[in-house]
Amino acid sequence: MSSHHSVPISIIAAKKSLWCISLLNLKNRLSFYSTLETNYIEKVPLDIHDDEPLAIIGLDNEIKLFDLQNGRCNIVSTNYKYLPASVHLIRANKCPINEFVVAFDNSQISIFDRRQKDGAVQHFYNHFSTITTLQMDTWKLASTDIRGFVRLW
Repeated sequence: MSSHHSVPISIIAAKKSLWCISLLNLKNRLSFYSTLETNYIEKVPLDIHDDEPLAIIGLDNEIKLFDLQNGRCNIVSTNYKYLPASVHLIRANKCPINEFVVAFDNSQISIFDRRQKDGAVQHFYNHFSTITTLQMDTWKLASTDIRGFVRLW
């Protein structure tokens, strides 16, 4: 939950399905269901934006955005498909409005801007192992990997 928005949601992942459930609006609580291509989900990368009621969820090579306004989990965009690798980590908290940053399983980092039709606006390729931490604000992007390297972009 973000510090500015108190929208209780639950993300439930099963063998081939994913639900975004609003805990405020139980009458219309099920607002998203997906049959996934993979047989098993170990983790579902997600984050809630700090400045807007938006949940960003990574599913394999795809990102889905959910508007959490009014206690519902309405899907906002499915434009982020066919990404270069599986989504490993998403960071939206403390990012500038309309922006979020994603780390992929191939150690690439991309900054996405929702105002841009094509999504990713900048890419970073200088990590050589799995990215463990991302942090972005208005003037910097910081990342770490499992080998202990810290990058400031």
